[in-house]
Amino acid sequence: MKTIVFIAGLFLVVFCPSCDWFEHNRYYTTIRIYNESDQDIFTYLAVDRAGGTAYPDTTLYFERKFVDGGARKPGGMDIYDFHPRHEEFFGRLPSDTLSIFIFSADTLAKYTWEQIQEDYNVLVRYDLSLQDLEDLNFDVIYPPGDAMEHMEIYRNDIK
Repeated sequence: MKTIVFIAGLFLVVFCPSCDWFEHNRYYTTIRIYNESDQDIFTYLAVDRAGGTAYPDTTLYFERKFVDGGARKPGGMDIYDFHPRHEEFFGRLPSDTLSIFIFSADTLAKYTWEQIQEDYNVLVRYDLSLQDLEDLNFDVIYPPGDAMEHMEIYRNDIK
């Protein structure tokens, strides 16, 4: 019996990683957003899903529910996983740029979504190309560091 179980397990390990089930459930693009600030933040990737917007449209016409997924505490991280490979993922975007929005948890608690939209009350919006993300090893930091100084960044968090 142990031999049969061993052979079946060996078969799964050797042959099934190429099976459709594994292929369908594999993530090829992972973007990590690190909160290195001293405040709680919310993040949103504008990939034109569920009625959202995508670059070059950088307005806040997506719904608030897509931002309210949970605050990232200082030192925390958001992970966004996508099935297609990087090139295919970016090929599905209206342009070669991905917008990443960072919101203050305090702002979301104090103001209505309509006020936030009207005042464009985001801490930072990163407009990153595939090359930008590859240069960052798909690790995006808030607040932006020196490695991001040449990248397209809209900042509303500088007082």
